Amino acid sequence: MKIIGVTGGIATGKSTVCRILAQKYGHIVVDADQISREVSELPYAQEAILSSFENCAGEDGRFDRKKLASIVFSDTSRLEELEKILHPLISSEFKRQAQVAASSGVGLLFYDCPLLFEKSLDTSPIDAVLLVYATEVVQIQRLLAKGFSLEDANGRIAAQIPIEEKRGRATWIIDNTSSFENLESQVDEFAKMVADYEWE
Repeated sequence: MKIIGVTGGIATGKSTVCRILAQKYGHIVVDADQISREVSELPYAQEAILSSFENCAGEDGRFDRKKLASIVFSDTSRLEELEKILHPLISSEFKRQAQVAASSGVGLLFYDCPLLFEKSLDTSPIDAVLLVYATEVVQIQRLLAKGFSLEDANGRIAAQIPIEEKRGRATWIIDNTSSFENLESQVDEFAKMVADYEWE
């Protein structure tokens, strides 16, 4: 089985591309953000997060995601602290899901992972990387349209490797600076190409 990492930057359209690959072409997509949400509900993770981030508890005694986000995206050291708790759990669950897919005969799996480059995950078992690209200006415009403040938008983008740097590290690039129709057309071309791709 070959594994293609799908990455980009916040608001570049990774999830949209993965949704097309899954719904239109039937590919298996493992979503790192979904795994993160699931493992953060584990008792160990809840306890570790609440112990490390005292001001993020909600009324139910569990951590409040919005409070936690406001803490970690304004302080790089706190973000790294959270990642040390969650990333080993995310990695373990990804490998489990990949093993299940491989054992069931799946030939190609996509891993939707925003921090693929940031956490140096673009090596084994990842065989290639698809970057979903949009300029920082477009990223900010999209985040503002979603209700983010300019400060929050800039903070989220600054927490990731610059998108232009990621361009030089990707195997393939899909440019999502235009319309949805243009994006879907590029995904169609990519899906046809990768189906016949000759792996080394």
